[in-house]
Amino acid sequence: QAGADCIFHTASPVHGLPDDIYKQVNVLGTQNVLTAAKKCGVKKLVFTSSTGVVWSVKDIINADESYPKPPKAYDEYHKTKAEAEQGVLEANNHDGLKTVSLRPCGMFG
Repeated sequence: QAGADCIFHTASPVHGLPDDIYKQVNVLGTQNVLTAAKKCGVKKLVFTSSTGVVWSVKDIINADESYPKPPKAYDEYHKTKAEAEQGVLEANNHDGLKTVSLRPCGMFG
């Protein structure tokens, strides 16, 4: 009803919480945002992911969204961010929705 044409999905729990919180917020919450966007005819979705979804102990140079994720995530937060990001990227160009995933690091405030 508001007529929004773009969603900035920045919700995410802080580090140090029980693992199930990350699944609820990062994965299921993002699925809910995608469903609502499609239902309401939103055209664009900007998802805030994390550099940690591809982090390993080696340097990462010139990576894009196809850069492989490590076999084991650093922690549950990053595991669920990667799952959510995958859903966002898979939703791109479906039902008129364009999606993008940003991977900032060390955000606070």
